[in-house]
Amino acid sequence: TSKGELEVTSNGSVELFINGDLDIGGNGIVNVSGIPSKFLIYGTNTVEGGQTFKISGNGALYAAVYSPNANLEMKGGGNAGTFMGAAVANKIVMTGNSNFHYDEALKEFGGDGSYRISLWRELIDSDEKVPMSHPNEMIQYAVAY
Repeated sequence: TSKGELEVTSNGSVELFINGDLDIGGNGIVNVSGIPSKFLIYGTNTVEGGQTFKISGNGALYAAVYSPNANLEMKGGGNAGTFMGAAVANKIVMTGNSNFHYDEALKEFGGDGSYRISLWRELIDSDEKVPMSHPNEMIQYAVAY
């Protein structure tokens, strides 16, 4: 565990490969460019739920996160905690005043191109939420929607 700051300059880019846990608090990471594709975070742990990425505080994170086995926790602080970009994770939990903005510029970014987001629906009220016990149910729901 260490404390510090990471600044991605407007003409630079950073790729982080992390096997352990990641805890980003406050303004610990600043992406000056505001372009999520310039800051990439990869979770390399191969155990489902074997790592945790925490984003908390009032800071804004502009990044693309690919960590299919990690649990992503976003905990907004006093005014807000904002994540702008895209995320792939085992489980995503948002609490407090956290906000997520999907950057549509990332729809063609990475991957093999076989899956793309064509539309999404934000579920805000608890009566809108759809219980799912298996990832295939999500695919079936998305097709039926």
